[in-house]
Amino acid sequence: MGRFSSAFPKAHSNMKLFVDLMSQPSRAVMLFCKLNNIPYELQQVSIAKLEQRSAEFRKINPVGQLPAMQDDDGFCLAESATIFRYLATTRRVGDSWYPLDAKKRAIIDRALDWHLGNLRKGAAGYFAHSWLLPKMNLPASDAICQDALALLKRCLKMMDATLSSQQFLTGSDISMPDLLGACEIAQLKVIPFDLSPYPNVIRWLRQIEQLPPWAEVNMVLDKVAAKSVAPKSKL
Repeated sequence: MGRFSSAFPKAHSNMKLFVDLMSQPSRAVMLFCKLNNIPYELQQVSIAKLEQRSAEFRKINPVGQLPAMQDDDGFCLAESATIFRYLATTRRVGDSWYPLDAKKRAIIDRALDWHLGNLRKGAAGYFAHSWLLPKMNLPASDAICQDALALLKRCLKMMDATLSSQQFLTGSDISMPDLLGACEIAQLKVIPFDLSPYPNVIRWLRQIEQLPPWAEVNMVLDKVAAKSVAPKSKL
């Protein structure tokens, strides 16, 4: 922990951002910071090496999960949606990311809550039990995998319907749920996963992939996806 990748030089800031570049919510927070010119020191924590369970990291986040941050005054915070809300209210970001208007902000909060309880649960669960756990020689559950896949497909169907009438998940402006959702779905290219039944999701994802920081933040994911051998489909 504490080693900086050459692709992400140390910024002139005392805010530290603890991430694993294969972590979907970690990349989403990084994207948010880069899109809003929020400087940070990148602290890479390897989930594969179980560094998130170390005593050193648990001083930052006792739960041992990524992403996490430590602000310049020593204040520590975890959970991607909470980090987003904190940065949106303590840094200069566009109002559309987290509006001051209570009703518009509630729409963002609703989408964040939905993501964590639905898309994140389905996509990450399917990814973990179909690819990640077997790669790490850890026990995987076919039953959990199939349940997660069913939830993922329901979520994608709902998203596709929503995106049929609007540009982004919460309306005409990009917001944090878009970054979280896009990073979650992009992760599935490692398996890979067929998105063709969801044309509006594909259009939306391609649009987000055109954001200037996307290629840099997702560099490691793209390399892993390029090297990955897709498992035999059970579907």
